[in-house]
Amino acid sequence: MVVTVFIYGGSNSLLKTGWTAGLQEDFPPHSVVNHSIGATTSVTAIYQMLTNAKIRHEPGDVVVWEYALNEANHITKGLDPEIALGNTERFIRECARRELKLAAAVFTPLDQEMAEERMPYYSMLHALFQHYGIEIFDVSQTWRLQNDVPRVPRRLYRNKAHYADDPEIRNFIIAGVKTALGKAQRPMNVSPLRCGPGELHVELAKTGERFENSRISALVAPINYRMEFSRKGAVVGLAALVHPNSRSGLHVRLDRRNRVESMANFSTAGAKSMGKPIMKVYSAEAAKNVTWDVIPGDVLDIGPLNSAGLLYSETSSRGELKRLDEVQPASFIGVVMELSETD
Repeated sequence: MVVTVFIYGGSNSLLKTGWTAGLQEDFPPHSVVNHSIGATTSVTAIYQMLTNAKIRHEPGDVVVWEYALNEANHITKGLDPEIALGNTERFIRECARRELKLAAAVFTPLDQEMAEERMPYYSMLHALFQHYGIEIFDVSQTWRLQNDVPRVPRRLYRNKAHYADDPEIRNFIIAGVKTALGKAQRPMNVSPLRCGPGELHVELAKTGERFENSRISALVAPINYRMEFSRKGAVVGLAALVHPNSRSGLHVRLDRRNRVESMANFSTAGAKSMGKPIMKVYSAEAAKNVTWDVIPGDVLDIGPLNSAGLLYSETSSRGELKRLDEVQPASFIGVVMELSETD
């Protein structure tokens, strides 16, 4: 049986001369498929797994998860680690449902590597993967143990968020990932720690203009859009385009029988340096720390921002706008849901 390796991670897994390129050299053609997207977290991997028609997993295929560095950076900027870990657990459980084997490649940003001690997120992450019997290759931990040193040296980082383009660290990562792949297992059938037991589901815009790049193809809803739910669960992710050099955002309101249940503003304002739009799947739970529990008949009302100010943002989007573009671009793509067991 031909086994395919699927990689879900951040920009360290996208570098043309990085570890993923080297890994592909050791496998048959087309047997390593890279679905990484930079500046994102595990909830983006969930969205991709559920929506990308080009992703054809077969039972027994192997998935590499590489989002620790990105999630650590998001946590530094305010994301609750429990929310980050909850989405990682949802990804783990989705792999189990699809009968996929899983291995974790755990990277560390420069500031955490140089710190006296890494943030508690890392020990919590290890405990989560161990709960499911998942093999972990932690670059920092393994380097320290093998070399009897207190940390990975600064010279092996290109910048605060990326390892250096250096054969020493690249080959070390490739070897560690290969070892983890050889020990990869399907996640064990155990009770969840930080998420619900329900299946994951996406609700996507049904009208709009299509956006495509090398990673995704999706309808982007008109600037004013209403989405009615037919299933019971909780919205855990909101997918939207972030536009370069824009001053824009989405005002999102959840209505139930003409009563507002939840409401938040999400940034779609990117920096000029982005060059082109990117897709973000925001951790919906983190926006004002509100819950987005839905029942059939609930309506999500999405529109442009009507006033400047503070809004929910993550890496690559701006969290404060002093003024708005006169015409704000269409951005909403859909939501990721965790369904209720009683759905």
